[in-house]
Amino acid sequence: MSNKQTKTKSLWALSHRKKLLPWLAPLASLRLTLALLSLSMVLIFIATLEQVKLGIRGAQAEYFESLVGIWNYPDEFWGGGKIIPGLDKEIGPVKSYDVKTENDSFWFKDHGLETGDELLYLDEGSGKAIDGLSRNVRYFAIVEEDSNHLFKLATDKSSANAKIAVSIKDSGSGEHKFLKVFRFPFPIPGGYLLGGLLIVNLTAAFIVRFQWSVRKFGIQLIHLGIIMLLVGQLVTQAIQEESRMQINKGESSNYIERFHGVELALTDVTDPNQETVVSIPQKLLEKGGNISYADLPFKIKVKSFGPNCDFDVASSKDKREGPGKEVDQGVGYSANLSIKPKSEDYSSEAMNFGYLVFELSDETGELGTWLALAHPAGNHWWKESPKLADLAFQPIRHKGKLWGVSLRAQREYLPYSIELLGIANEFYQGTETPFNFESDVLIKMEGNENRRALVYMNTPLRHEGKTFYQYQMNKAADYTVFQVIRNPSWLVPYLACIIVSIGLLWQFGFHLVRFLRKNSLQKA
Repeated sequence: MSNKQTKTKSLWALSHRKKLLPWLAPLASLRLTLALLSLSMVLIFIATLEQVKLGIRGAQAEYFESLVGIWNYPDEFWGGGKIIPGLDKEIGPVKSYDVKTENDSFWFKDHGLETGDELLYLDEGSGKAIDGLSRNVRYFAIVEEDSNHLFKLATDKSSANAKIAVSIKDSGSGEHKFLKVFRFPFPIPGGYLLGGLLIVNLTAAFIVRFQWSVRKFGIQLIHLGIIMLLVGQLVTQAIQEESRMQINKGESSNYIERFHGVELALTDVTDPNQETVVSIPQKLLEKGGNISYADLPFKIKVKSFGPNCDFDVASSKDKREGPGKEVDQGVGYSANLSIKPKSEDYSSEAMNFGYLVFELSDETGELGTWLALAHPAGNHWWKESPKLADLAFQPIRHKGKLWGVSLRAQREYLPYSIELLGIANEFYQGTETPFNFESDVLIKMEGNENRRALVYMNTPLRHEGKTFYQYQMNKAADYTVFQVIRNPSWLVPYLACIIVSIGLLWQFGFHLVRFLRKNSLQKA
């Protein structure tokens, strides 16, 4: 062997790589690998438990799509839910005249609370309980900025963070006591942190622990494939978008709607040949305050917004509750709607009705306050109720122009449309349980180019970076619903599995050939 070949080989030698990159050795530790895998199992176990109260999407966001998740020891576990003397702090007594029903707040001097603190409404106060609260039930504090005396209550921590307070109907009588509950918050390494560290660990091991040789080539491919799987999953969680598309038979659709997230749409329909649409995303609605656009002839002031609520028709306008009390225009006023804010439900069967109370004004002054509600199945469903039908499109006349306002699921318009030509479903014999849904669609693209496709279970439609899965169907109503996934890294798991398979075949094949050769030599 020449000196040049020897020198090149030594550069790739394991000992040379260890000397060149000594700082990678601790990161390549097998103990670190086992620790990360063990913590991953703990993370999965805790996230599975939390699905009961957070739902699948909530647990995924809290624990897997974060660097660190906070887990509170459940009351249902051994020793949970007990009052801890010295750590739990009594708040009160709060006198009945310090309970403000008009803004759902409590006055207590220097309460020392922070938003998210857990409070137990004690059954120790004198007189009648507060109407709207239940004794011996835990709530969460909402504290406004620069306020040491006022606080509100929410039903859960996410509602407290979103400042969605419990509606208080009556202040009760006498005195009321609360207990600030001390919790041991356990920080849990999140999916992003563990996944990122596993990628670093495996990459470091690939560089400073493995011998780069034909004999170990299969092991190198296996680890490379695992690294690709982890990277692909992290990228997927960071950039994947999930939406839905509903199409009626014989009609076309050129937009998709997000499962989570709404927008306020204001549409100028004065010209029958052209519509002007201004959409305001949820991020701006959550910030509140005043919103103005050059295309709008009026300003919008967000008074109250929430991702979910319960609503009801009050018997009269003076008996309306919650944010709906301020409304003096539109359906919210004519239908006497009461609004009870709730935190967003992330479960698979959730029905989140987003709400928005907003005021319109122009240079002449205030124009009124409206209420908008978003239907989780699409705003066209409001038409099923005569009283609420206009929530799909609330008309507003301003300076000779007709505008329509609606709070709807966040939309993304596509450069093509999909027409539903027909639908079919098949049932298991003798039952009403379907085992197959089919949608016959026609994709209409620019330049009069069309593409026909059949979408059914486990056979999606892929077009321009989006994947359309058969999600729901109603043959009686002649419509279909697609789940639309945008995942630019969808090919990475397939490539990673192919690489791992090649590595396994190579490694087992290499040892099998050596074994057969050795066996034949022994027989000879």
